[in-house]
Amino acid sequence: MHPEWIIDTYDNVENRFIDYTSAYIVVVILIYYSVKYVRHHYDFEKKSAEDRAIAIEQQNQQILEQNSQLERLNVEKNKLFSIVAHDLRTPLGSIQGYLELLSEVSLEESEKQRIEKDLLDITMNTSDMLSNLLSWSKAQMDGVTVRRVLFNLYEVLHKTLEIEKTIALNKGIAFDYDVDKTITLQGDIDMIQLIIRNLVSN
Repeated sequence: MHPEWIIDTYDNVENRFIDYTSAYIVVVILIYYSVKYVRHHYDFEKKSAEDRAIAIEQQNQQILEQNSQLERLNVEKNKLFSIVAHDLRTPLGSIQGYLELLSEVSLEESEKQRIEKDLLDITMNTSDMLSNLLSWSKAQMDGVTVRRVLFNLYEVLHKTLEIEKTIALNKGIAFDYDVDKTITLQGDIDMIQLIIRNLVSN
């Protein structure tokens, strides 16, 4: 080694100190900003990963909630279909019986007209009942809601009970009803009709 070959360009020790100090400061600053950049990039990637994990967790939660809701709706759908089928089976069976009677038995004109009138009444009442059932079913599928309104009890129950009365007579069962025409109640009309149909038909 020949240190004497290295030319000393500093005029004095003070200039050398200033030069060394400046170089040290520059190196420290470069290291500081390099570390800061790496740390910032790391924090950004970490936060992005955490955000993605949270988003995935939220999506999973939404999927679970949707599955739960679909299962609930499926149960409600099956229950509603069962109710509709139960309420329609009896009047449709009565209509079928009337039609078979008209086609297979020779009847007097007056008896035939009476049966045709009963058949028309049952058909119209069944159509009204089906419309009410479908409206009620839709409301239940959208969420169980109770629509409370004031109504006359006789007007609400008359058609339902007349259908059940005619059906009962065809089965050889006689029943009558007596409802005060002045009674006014507050409640859900569709639910009350459903309860009455189930009580009478069962």
